[in-house]
Amino acid sequence: MKSKIFKQSLLAMVILLTMSSAIIAQESPVAPPAPPEPPELAPLTEIQVSDSTSFQLKLNDVHVNLSNLHVKINRVKMQKLNQQMKLNMKKFDKQAKLFSKNMVLKMDSLKTFAYSFDTNIVPQIAFGFKDFDQNFSYNTNVTNSEQSDGIEKVKNYSKSYPVDGNDKLKLDNQYGRITVNTWDRHEVKVDIQIKASANQDNDAQSLLDGVQISDSKNGDVVSFKTNIERMANGRNRNRKIEVNYIVNMPAKMQLDVQNSYGSIVLPDLDGVVKISASYSNVVAQSLNNPANEIEGSYGSLKIGVLNGGKLDFSYGNVDLAESNNLKADVNYGSLKLGKIKGHADLNLSYMGGLKIGELDNSLKRLNINSSYSGMAITIPDNNNFDFDVTVSYAGFNFNNDKITITSKTPADGTKGWNPTKNYKGHFGKGNPDSKVVINSSYGSVKFD
Repeated sequence: MKSKIFKQSLLAMVILLTMSSAIIAQESPVAPPAPPEPPELAPLTEIQVSDSTSFQLKLNDVHVNLSNLHVKINRVKMQKLNQQMKLNMKKFDKQAKLFSKNMVLKMDSLKTFAYSFDTNIVPQIAFGFKDFDQNFSYNTNVTNSEQSDGIEKVKNYSKSYPVDGNDKLKLDNQYGRITVNTWDRHEVKVDIQIKASANQDNDAQSLLDGVQISDSKNGDVVSFKTNIERMANGRNRNRKIEVNYIVNMPAKMQLDVQNSYGSIVLPDLDGVVKISASYSNVVAQSLNNPANEIEGSYGSLKIGVLNGGKLDFSYGNVDLAESNNLKADVNYGSLKLGKIKGHADLNLSYMGGLKIGELDNSLKRLNINSSYSGMAITIPDNNNFDFDVTVSYAGFNFNNDKITITSKTPADGTKGWNPTKNYKGHFGKGNPDSKVVINSSYGSVKFD
């Protein structure tokens, strides 16, 4: 009995203590657990940090070494690329020189064309300028003549127009010659002879009938034009057409002349002259207006005096005895300038050669931009001018003791190869108001 009472009392005390602990827990917050004690191997942690830093430094060194290695590899690649570029450029230079030689050979054959009017340019066309008689009677009658190479038929056309100082003459011809003369009349007169020949009479007549001349005066423009019907099919070498103009006009009148497969012959002219020539030879004495414009291809141009203007010529030979204030673009041909006055701007490419006979003392500036075109400039001893010459893949040659080089880039003794060289200096005493500037690629420059 006592034992049961004891057990019950003990259980009551346990319950009471449990409830008392819960109440105390609600009134007072539980204290945070104490931080763990540092492990005994804490010094090893410092050693591990030190190893990590060292590893990072070594890793950085590796990155630096790799970067330097990449730089060296790229440098080696660039050196190999530069060497290959040099080899390629040398091969290209050889090819360019071979091309230039071939062009010279072709230009030699072109010279034969330019100065020989009797050469057939087109198999069906023959010029026969030497047989042309300027004293024919001007009428519209058709004449027949029996020739060893076939039947020839001829018809003549003549027309005049009154003009004044503001009028302009426009001529457009093909397969023949235009010869211009001047006179003191206020009148333009054009006499035209048309020749046609073939093996058969009806073929010659058909060719002749296919050539018509249209002329008019509209406003201030007097015009004459040759109109040729398309030839019938067939390759008969004896089928020939020739249309020749003889023109009389005032010397101060503006002239616009165009010709194909023929020639143009001009006297001294003071008015503005515009020339367009293809497969034709152009000869002029003196063109005195500074606003002249000349363009041509596959032929030749020879002028005594060109007193200014623009010149654009290709595949032909240009010979100007004297020029003043000239702007010229010449390609695939040759250019010969006797004396240069005032200003000159020359753009040249693939030329058989440029020859300048004399730089006049009145020269203010000569600019030459050239590629694949060698040049030689003759300089009188009494000249004084400054020069700036740049050559690429080419040389600058001079043997005159009056030439002084004041600057050379790159300088003598500079290591490495540079295809571009610049020379600055003066001839004689020099003159800042008279300057020669040359930029040449693949073409040597020579001062004689």
